[in-house]
Amino acid sequence: MSSLDLHSSSPQHSPYIQKLIAENTEHLRRELQIKDQFIKAWHHDIGNPISNMEVALSLLKKAPENKDALELLTVGCQILTDIHNNMEQFIRGYADKLKIEPIELEKWLPPIVELYRLQAMNKGVYIGLDIDNTNGLTIISDKLKLTRIIINLLHNSIKFTPREKSIFVRTYNKQQQLYIEVQDEGIGIPNDKLTDIFRPHVRLDDKGPGMGIGLSICKDLLEQLKGDIMVSSVVGEGSTFTVLVPITIY
Repeated sequence: MSSLDLHSSSPQHSPYIQKLIAENTEHLRRELQIKDQFIKAWHHDIGNPISNMEVALSLLKKAPENKDALELLTVGCQILTDIHNNMEQFIRGYADKLKIEPIELEKWLPPIVELYRLQAMNKGVYIGLDIDNTNGLTIISDKLKLTRIIINLLHNSIKFTPREKSIFVRTYNKQQQLYIEVQDEGIGIPNDKLTDIFRPHVRLDDKGPGMGIGLSICKDLLEQLKGDIMVSSVVGEGSTFTVLVPITIY
């Protein structure tokens, strides 16, 4: 066989090998993109409970016997522990799969709202909670993912609601769906932005804090939970975000 024959039959010139390399490269690119999105989302969500735990700690320094502050720290630590465990599984090669379990609404939601009530009070904003319409309701879903959705919505509402205004969280059950409303008396969202806000890195205020990924995280998580999110808003009056999740995800 001549040197010319050897050169022409080299694997690096084989269409099959080239196709295989291209497919592997694309697979690695997708894997890196998934990891990048995962890390950015967790980096964003970790900051929310930490900031509220700092508020609780400041209260304890002023009044060490404050049992409410201790309870809030317990809730915040549990959220961070769940996040840590989920990240550890992902790092070890496990996919970010759903962890389905029964969730008693009366036990799950009030502590999360209370955790953010302190942050709101520091800003002069009131948070109200009404779960009377879903008393005794237990749903089957992923508790950590639902928690991340609610903390992102509460964080955004507090950020865009002025002093001496209010935020209301309500729940109701309709057609085998759990509805969770987060309504604020904030600055509102222009009509031409109502769709864009669920895309990554879209912010109403480019000079404001944050990465602009909170609502896109909510939408991604709700797609995993077979749920949805809707928004209605009036500029200068406020916004209402409505989360819909199945009573049972199966």
